[in-house]
Amino acid sequence: MDISKSYLRVKPTMWRWEDDGERQYIVFINRRKELVLFNPVASLIFALCNTRTRLKDILNTLSQKYPTISMERLEKDTKEFITHMLKTGVMEIYNYRS
Repeated sequence: MDISKSYLRVKPTMWRWEDDGERQYIVFINRRKELVLFNPVASLIFALCNTRTRLKDILNTLSQKYPTISMERLEKDTKEFITHMLKTGVMEIYNYRS
């Protein structure tokens, strides 16, 4: 599955930001009925997928926020996270129509 040129979005779920000193949030995954706590980087990726976005947009945002991490590492880790979210049904690839 090539996510590089696709739009990504979070499927409708209940989620909210929680702040315990470092920005994190909890997502309730309806299908699996599990409560999941994301770290700050995963939270940012997840939040960005809640808008009309593509992988390159996510990577640009991450590279600005984390300039000491190589683009190769950001891309690898981001693709792994998104692929996992797609497989578990939390995210989906979406084709926006003009």
